[in-house]
Amino acid sequence: MNVYRTGPPTVRLSMRAMTVNDADAFLALCGNPQVMRYTHEPLTESLDQARESLRCYPDFDDVGFGRWGCYLNETGQMIGFCGLKRLPDLAEVDVGFRSRPQSVAVRHRAR
Repeated sequence: MNVYRTGPPTVRLSMRAMTVNDADAFLALCGNPQVMRYTHEPLTESLDQARESLRCYPDFDDVGFGRWGCYLNETGQMIGFCGLKRLPDLAEVDVGFRSRPQSVAVRHRAR
């Protein structure tokens, strides 16, 4: 099975599988009510919970793909994530993304 732990590089972003070292940024993203508003998922409430979510993420090992963290090439800051997630209960694959609100605002101001 091929495992795709990195995404296609762009001028602005690099994409890779998240690790427990990304827990602070993951908490800032998934603990933000504005980001999570339409996901129908509970907020991530603590750094320990963020670490556990990242540590236990099975998709890359189980199916070879998953959600990549999106990192600014200039600073290395994680600004969101994107990619595919296997939904075994539905026998489907979800295409999804989350982005920190201030990252979207910066992108639009730069144009």
